[in-house]
Amino acid sequence: MMKAMIVDDDSQIREGIRCAINWKELGFETVECYANGEEALQAFPAVMPDLIVCDIEMPKMSGLELGEHIKKYGTDTRIIYLTAFSDFEYCRSAMQVGAEDYILKPVKIHDLISSVSKNVKRLNEIREKDSRYYYALLQDLTVKIYILEKSGLEQELFSVIRKIRPGFETNYLQTMIIEIDSIDGFESLEFLEFQQELEKMNCVMLPYQMNQKICLGSSFNSSLYNMNYRFQLQSEIAAWNQSNQGNGYHLKAGISQVHPGRNLLKGYAEAKEALADGFYNEKVINVYERKQKDTEVERLTQEYHEQGKRIRILAAKQDELADALRLHAETAYKLHLPQEKFQREYLKIYSEISEQLHFKNEGEQLYERLSACGTAQESIKEFREYLYKSIMIPYSQIQKKNYSHTINKAVVFIDEHYHESLSVSRVAEYVGKSDNHFSMTFKKETGISFTEYITRLRIEKACHLLRYTTKQVKEICSEVGMPDYLYFSKTFKKVMGCTPSDVRNQLKTAEEGKL
Repeated sequence: MMKAMIVDDDSQIREGIRCAINWKELGFETVECYANGEEALQAFPAVMPDLIVCDIEMPKMSGLELGEHIKKYGTDTRIIYLTAFSDFEYCRSAMQVGAEDYILKPVKIHDLISSVSKNVKRLNEIREKDSRYYYALLQDLTVKIYILEKSGLEQELFSVIRKIRPGFETNYLQTMIIEIDSIDGFESLEFLEFQQELEKMNCVMLPYQMNQKICLGSSFNSSLYNMNYRFQLQSEIAAWNQSNQGNGYHLKAGISQVHPGRNLLKGYAEAKEALADGFYNEKVINVYERKQKDTEVERLTQEYHEQGKRIRILAAKQDELADALRLHAETAYKLHLPQEKFQREYLKIYSEISEQLHFKNEGEQLYERLSACGTAQESIKEFREYLYKSIMIPYSQIQKKNYSHTINKAVVFIDEHYHESLSVSRVAEYVGKSDNHFSMTFKKETGISFTEYITRLRIEKACHLLRYTTKQVKEICSEVGMPDYLYFSKTFKKVMGCTPSDVRNQLKTAEEGKL
């Protein structure tokens, strides 16, 4: 919407022009009236009119003098002069100060409407051309500042913004990143209306990524003002989401604290972290909260890695695994971990478990499923189900499968004698088969080699003893048939991804947490 000024020392003419024309229909939001050029010039910086309908002969400051002063602002403001003088010199002087039209008094309203309409059309053409140019500049500067992180371009960005939004203050800014779940939503009429509402709140929207936009809000160094400002932003987004539920468009946003305009990247980083928090707490709008001290971050990071180890250990225990995953996500939230980094950790855990159990790694399928998850809770559920179906069920089938009489006899024998020195020859002799025939049949039916089966069984028994007894690790390794402590420790870590002491400590911590 545009703004207009009517400047004439005759109050009847001023009011007559204001009332005789349907300004709103022509695209004008406000129409201000002034008695002379001096009054109009004082108001000009605040109003920044798109069009001025102005008398030439006025007291204090003439229309021509007003035009001279306005030229210094370098705006697109267009001027239509009104005068009772038909002298050519007046016309020429008017054109020299940038007049777009020259209408003689007494003014015929249809001539004035025609002139205003013509100027509105020209303004729109100019601004459409300029807007494409400035939009391209904004896009280029946004990439350089926010993606390539080039410094020293802040003032250039602000200069372009002021070309589009004259008077936009950049001393203090709040940064907001808006994300939409459907890219088409940014082109919708509903979003354009939403953008206009934000502009009324002194916000400028920058083109960013496909489904995200960066919004800079002009602010002040006042806690009360900024709290109210953020509340307004939150209200606008919440109202937009509610009214667009049926359109398939949904907005999320992260809002930074207030920073001096020169600290663009700091505000951006905070808004990005706030947006990422929505993945964990499932809030639509998040305001950045101050980070913990470095020592707290270090402690949380260590805790996060320990929880990851525990997830590997509890992979086969669905109930305990659920609790471990929940705690893991809570710690990731405290660390403001981005969604992708959090989900990549699940891929890493899955790959390690697959490798330990000698299963085919189907991480690409898991990644596709996790990428479709919009929250941490959805990711946890997807990970548990995928892990259970792709690894734990097949693994349990290996252990409980109805084997042939020969292999079933061998499995029972191994289960009874795993703590002894067992070789292929000893078990093959027990079931009455040659070593080669037994080895081939055993792998065919169980899916793993004789040595792998024995190793897994012994490590499983060791984990049971670590969990339910207070025996020393050296004592346990002898009990499960692996008396060489160094070999046992090395094999245990390869299979479980951690040391026997880690298992005992983590399980002990879990038990204490239940008390």
